Amino acid sequence: MLRRLDHDAKMRIQEAIEFTTQNPTEKVATSSRIFQVNASTLRNRNRRQRQNLTPKKRGGHNKILSDMQNEAIRRYIRRSYEAGYGATKAMVFEAIAELKRAEIPPKPAPSKSWFLEWIKAQSQHFHAIKTRLIDRVRVLAHNLDDVRSWFQEYKDYCDQIGVKREDIFNFDEVGFRVGMALGQEVLVPSHIREVCL
Repeated sequence: MLRRLDHDAKMRIQEAIEFTTQNPTEKVATSSRIFQVNASTLRNRNRRQRQNLTPKKRGGHNKILSDMQNEAIRRYIRRSYEAGYGATKAMVFEAIAELKRAEIPPKPAPSKSWFLEWIKAQSQHFHAIKTRLIDRVRVLAHNLDDVRSWFQEYKDYCDQIGVKREDIFNFDEVGFRVGMALGQEVLVPSHIREVCL
């Protein structure tokens, strides 16, 4: 038969919990004797209070990427966008797999389901959107200063990442994209709302 605790008993339990919190070296039995509270009741209340204070984490034991690897992938996605395109999910998955293969000892690539969950968890950093084609009229509307500025930024970026002139291939086809179809989903920084080709 359950009996309800009176106000005095509740107050003694609360005082005993506060005492054990403030004096972590003291045993629960000591606190229960001082405040005349059942020791098992006090243990249960202490345990419940600790559970409520510590946030519950999902997973964590099977962490695939280190913090540094996570940052490297985020930087890869940012730089892909800044270079004029977004990284596709397949490109990002392959980059993660390559990071795992480069570890000592080499580790296998993560599963596709892990990858999709990882993308959801990174929503404050990037998200997936579909690319769309810019009208030909808009492409031709660029003025000479914009073109010069673009090429200067491009040269600075190549210098920054160590790309030499002989590493660059020139394609003179209008609308020609290597490995990038129209309407394809790409990962871009979270503040970006559209990617036009």
